[in-house]
This record gives sequence, structure tokens and C-alpha cells, in this order.
Amino acid sequence: MDFKTYIKASIALLKHPGVFLGQKKYVLLLSHMRAYTTLISHILASNSQINGYTEQHIPYNKHTDLIRLRYKLYNIYDEKLDGKYLLDKLLHNNLTLSDKVISNKNINFIFLTRKPSQTIPSVIKMANRLDLGNLKELEHARNYYVGRINQLRTLSTRLSQRYFYIEGDDFMQNTDHILSELSDFLGLDTPLSQSYDTFKMTGSKGIGDSSEYIQTGKIIKTRESIAGTDNQWLSLDSEYFNNIEVLKDNASNY
Repeated sequence: MDFKTYIKASIALLKHPGVFLGQKKYVLLLSHMRAYTTLISHILASNSQINGYTEQHIPYNKHTDLIRLRYKLYNIYDEKLDGKYLLDKLLHNNLTLSDKVISNKNINFIFLTRKPSQTIPSVIKMANRLDLGNLKELEHARNYYVGRINQLRTLSTRLSQRYFYIEGDDFMQNTDHILSELSDFLGLDTPLSQSYDTFKMTGSKGIGDSSEYIQTGKIIKTRESIAGTDNQWLSLDSEYFNNIEVLKDNASNY
């Protein structure tokens, strides 16, 4: 935190000490790009007990990083944080989780994955739309995805039986059942719903999904397919399904 941000955070603490010192719980969504993370974050944030719907790009190495999350959400929500839970999503391997943070019992973890034949072409399409450099190339998009899945597999062992796992296709096919189970996992007073609110940054480029789908406030299950279908994708999908068996074995909801 630079000095200017430190001063602003100190002023915020003096104005609203309860926001920064009061009891809060956290939801960390561990996933990869193009895995319906924006959609699920919006569904979660539409519940009155949860604040947060965008990626904050915070590595969680010490407990004060959770205070950083509070400060970032405090600004996004116009100095109001009424929820029981504060949400962030981690989609990149440089956003690390220390053992100290993992041991914090006030954090609830959700894992979310989507198969490579759907994800990698979607990453490339997004990278071309937003001019994201190397990710426009198949090799780099594939390396990002494979590296992230391997990291999630490792994290699943460190977080064994402490997280809720969602597989992307399964979510689209069994939405109500999964949302009901996830509501129970988080102990929400009001169950999660397929319809959701949109927020001031919804659909903004560089802030998650900027497609027309996220603006609708409901789950669009029939979407344009850009999935790869040749043998290289079949091989990657097969490896993926082996990996997610590990994620399922370590999850609390399987």
C-alpha cells in the first residue's frame, strides 16, 4: 500500500471504524478466467449478506490483506459494507494464499472450473477483444489454463474438505440444486437465486465478463459455442476430467 493510499485508508478508518474493525467473514472464489466467475460472483453479491463482485487482484499472504479487501470494497460500495461476507475471486497463480490465511476459519472457499475445450477458445476471444497481448495466442492461453488448473489442484489438497466445488457444465445443467447447496454451505438466511442484480461496474471492460450476457440479470444457458472439437481438445478435456476428480475428492460437497 503506497503512502497516498495509506492516508486515504486511515481517514476511512476514522470515519467508519466498524467497517474495518467489525466482525466479517470472507468468500474467496478460486478459479480461472472464462469459468462463469463473473456470473457466479454477481449471483453471490445479489444476496444481501454478501458484498463484492469483481476481482481485486490481492495476494493473500497475511491477515492484513483481508483489511485491504475491506478497503477496496468500501470504495466500490460507496463507503457502505453491510454484508456478513466480503467476496473476492483469485484467477491467477501470482495471487497466492499463505498457510496463515488458509488457517483463518472466517474464510469460506469456493472452487470453480470449466473444461479446456470451452475455456481456452473463450480466453483467446476475450484477449483479442481487449488486446491482452500473449493470451491472444493459443500456446499462451493453453499454458495459462493448464498452469492454473495445476495450481488449483495443489490448493485443493491444502484446503481439503474446506471448500465448495462447482464444475462449470454441471452448474449450467443443475443450477438450482447447486445454488441451494451453496446457500447452505455459506449459511445464508436467504437462498441464492438464478436472477441477479447488476452493479455500477457490471459489463465494464477489464472487470470480468463484458459480454451482453452479464447485463441481462439472469443466467443465459444457451450461448454461442466457440468450443474446440478436434483431437487436441479431446485430449485436454480427458486430462481435465482426471484433475477434477481430485477437486471433487477434496471438496466438502462431494
